[in-house]
Amino acid sequence: MKGQKEIKSNKRSIYTRTMISLISFYIITMLMFTYFYGQMVIAKTLAAQSSKLERIVVELQPILPEYETNPNAVNMRRITSTLSYISEGEPVLYGKTALFSKNHELIAKSGNDLGFNVGHITTEPGIWQTDEVGFCLDDYLEPSQIEEIFQFQDGELNDEDAKVGDIREVYEIQGVVYVRGNEIKPKNITILKKSERFTARKNLTPIWDWTAPWETVRDYNFQPDNIEGFQEHFFSSGYANGPVIVNSEGWVNNRGITAETLEKRALCNEVTSPNFLTNYLSSSDLISGGEYSNAEGGWQIKATDILYFTGLLSSEDEQEGRGRSEAYYVAMQTVFYPWPVVIKDLLPIYIMAFLLIIAIGLLLSNKLWNIYMKQERLEKSRRQMTDGIAHDLKTPIALISAYTEGLKENINDKKTEYLDVIYEEAQRMDDMIVEMLTLSKLEAGAQILHLEKIELNSLAKSEVKKYEGILEKKAITVQVEERGVFSLDCDKAQMTKVFHNILSNSVRHCEGTGEINLYINENSIEIINTGECIPDEKLGHIWEAYYKVDESRGRDDTERFQNDGKEENSEEAVNDNIQGSGLGLAIVKQVLDLHGLKYQISNTENGVSVWFGK
Repeated sequence: MKGQKEIKSNKRSIYTRTMISLISFYIITMLMFTYFYGQMVIAKTLAAQSSKLERIVVELQPILPEYETNPNAVNMRRITSTLSYISEGEPVLYGKTALFSKNHELIAKSGNDLGFNVGHITTEPGIWQTDEVGFCLDDYLEPSQIEEIFQFQDGELNDEDAKVGDIREVYEIQGVVYVRGNEIKPKNITILKKSERFTARKNLTPIWDWTAPWETVRDYNFQPDNIEGFQEHFFSSGYANGPVIVNSEGWVNNRGITAETLEKRALCNEVTSPNFLTNYLSSSDLISGGEYSNAEGGWQIKATDILYFTGLLSSEDEQEGRGRSEAYYVAMQTVFYPWPVVIKDLLPIYIMAFLLIIAIGLLLSNKLWNIYMKQERLEKSRRQMTDGIAHDLKTPIALISAYTEGLKENINDKKTEYLDVIYEEAQRMDDMIVEMLTLSKLEAGAQILHLEKIELNSLAKSEVKKYEGILEKKAITVQVEERGVFSLDCDKAQMTKVFHNILSNSVRHCEGTGEINLYINENSIEIINTGECIPDEKLGHIWEAYYKVDESRGRDDTERFQNDGKEENSEEAVNDNIQGSGLGLAIVKQVLDLHGLKYQISNTENGVSVWFGK
């Protein structure tokens, strides 16, 4: 039980250490990959911001000469809507843009605008003209209030999805503003709501009936000062060309506008402050044109781009001999969060790489475990071989030592017999060493096979005949049944060892008046002997060198000395002649492997079967 616990502990240790190493490698690799990919995303985003700024400049250049000629006559809505940029793709840019004069004075800025049309009489009598104007909600409302207005503007039920009986809430934005030229000052903003029921559909057009009158949802009142010379105008989304809300990023109405996004944009309020350029740039920055870029941060990147440019004169201005347009600065400041986007992009790679690492870890752990177990088996085999060699050599050495002592005592009447025993034991040691060398040569693949076509039937019967004396002494019956002729290209000497070792093993383990049956088929040979079966847990080790089912090895050290009077052909002498060295089946395995043959040892009802063949 202790051994099983130790094996499980070692296996768990190998798997744990392997997986920890691979997962550590995975984490380090993914962190590095994430970092470099993140730097690519940041660089790409900053390049996109610079491109947006250049696009804004291109759109502003034709407008600004008009502003220079008559600032009050230019619709500032054109400039503020141009400063609003569209954030495309990911990561989302939260930011603001501002236009400054060459003297660093703030001219216009982007923001969450409420735009609408106001009308007036033109210089031609009777001609009514409307101009789109607007004001920045950021200057008058809190982020949560701006979010609410966007939600009201975008909260209607889609006509295509409507079903008879559905009720929807309709919102309308109304207000009063003071207008003078391009100056707008809001007086109030009112949000109204009414409920409508979908009653029918006529020519695919849904018909909605009021279920309740308008009610006021929100009413924001402002107290503008210095309104002398301003005209009061009413606006309503219920009229044609009603108010349109455009957020800081150019999106009309609600496109994911929340208090959170507004707060993130508020981080860039710095760029819309009147003293931004004066505080941000030194006296030497961009005095003669060019671009300034800066980005800083970690999880949150704050990027600032400032571009120095001049307005683009029209052909009429050039024909009138006007010199060149004034110089301006346009500044864009954004915050963005690249790492959530990076992680989102790389998530499939993270998952696939992790699964791959787990698969590799399991395969590698299993391979290392097999190597470990193989080393354990080799170590166990080495110990068994060392023990076996020591044990098997101890007996003849002890006998030689004992009989030499007898010779020293001048036992003349047994001198010849003692010398025969010493010679016999020396031969036994020599045979054991030869077997060791043979096994070593076979395992190293250094054995050269001399192949020839041989009928194993005759070779098997020849080896059986050699054992006739021993079989008769032990009263063992041998039957050879030829069911076919087994011809094989093989090394005759090596195959002779196979039959010799298997038969000697069968004779040694055949109990009492046992029986050995040898069946020769066309492509295989099976040798079955009666006797004790091999425990199932030991069958897999039976081919190992010095592995014995019976742990007792050889004879007692003094056995031969005490029985020195036995007759040469006695049963004891017969047993000595077939005493196993522990290398027989290991040699059989190596020879059969060299010949490319299959082999198997299994238990029968009353004995053991050894089979080999093609």
